[in-house]
Amino acid sequence: LARFVRKGYVPSDKAAELHVWEMSAEYMYTIRSTRIARPGEPSVVTYVNLMSDVPLTVEAIETEAWERSFGQSPPLPGEEREFMLETAIRRVPE
Repeated sequence: LARFVRKGYVPSDKAAELHVWEMSAEYMYTIRSTRIARPGEPSVVTYVNLMSDVPLTVEAIETEAWERSFGQSPPLPGEEREFMLETAIRRVPE
């Protein structure tokens, strides 16, 4: 990140402060969902946030994402969906 900042630049106090996440659970996972309705059509990318009080494995995260995705929008014939873990955040007690 620092290599893209020009020499002599001093970030403002607001830009340099740490972000405090308001999380109801200890762990938060951000999953990128890519959906292609039909071959040849452009992909649609959405992001899903999963909250958990226990750490999840990659397989558990994918399973939860599939269950939530198909519950909200059932798959169409020939549709392709792919899920990729983007971010994992753990709340640290102060």
